Amino acid sequence: MVFGFIAGPDSQYAEFEADTCSAILDLPQCAAWVPDDSAVIKLLTHEAPPFVGAWCLIAIVAASMSTADGAILALGTVGAHNLARKFPCHISDKNLLHVARLAAIPFTLISCLMASFYAQTGYLLIVAFDIMLAGCVVPLFGMFYMGKPSPNAALAAVLGGSILRIIL
Repeated sequence: MVFGFIAGPDSQYAEFEADTCSAILDLPQCAAWVPDDSAVIKLLTHEAPPFVGAWCLIAIVAASMSTADGAILALGTVGAHNLARKFPCHISDKNLLHVARLAAIPFTLISCLMASFYAQTGYLLIVAFDIMLAGCVVPLFGMFYMGKPSPNAALAAVLGGSILRIIL
C-alpha cells in the first residue's frame, strides 16, 4: 500500500479543517489538510512488516541517542578545555579527560530536564543551531576584516548576536 493513501490527504483517515478561501463572504470554502504528526510511527507499527518496522524504529532511536550523545560530549569537552582551565584549580593534560567526563554530567542532567519538560526537542535543536548561526557567523566573518581581533571583542560579538537572536 502506498504511504500517501495511509496518511496523506487522500487517506480515509485524513483530517481537514475549514479554511476561508473567500474573504469577502467569510465562509469556509476550502479545507486545509491537517497532517498527522505520528504518521511515520503508525506506518511502521501497523502497515510495514514487523521486521522492517522494528528495525526502522530502532534506527530512529539510535540516531537520536547518537546525536544527543555527541552534543553532550562536545559540551563537556568544550567546558573542560575552555572553561575549567580558566579556574585556578590545577588541571593538567593528564586529568583533562577526567574533567571533561565530569563536566558532561551537568549537561546531561540539563538535557534530560529539557527533554522531559518540552515534548518537541527537534524544534529546540533547530533553534539552537539558529542561535549559534546568528551569534558566530558574523564574528567569524568580521575576524577576517579586522586588523587585530581580540578575545573580548569576539566574546562580546558572540553574546550580542546570540542575545539579539533570542530576543527577535
